[in-house]
Amino acid sequence: MTDESNGYCPHEGMGRFRCDGCGGTLFTSYAQTCPADRHRQWTYEYTCLGCGMVMGMDYKKVDE
Repeated sequence: MTDESNGYCPHEGMGRFRCDGCGGTLFTSYAQTCPADRHRQWTYEYTCLGCGMVMGMDYKKVDE
């Protein structure tokens, strides 16, 4: 994997979150609510800066 000049250098076996529409990797995200119980799943929305497609990424706290 290579550093894409933004400080992010994924470890071996890791990928990047890519837009399903254009393949871009630059997104904007707006503040959203999340559940008080952080063990519940919630979704953040990301808008691709390349084509405007809105994508959702699910998050869930995992106990370590």
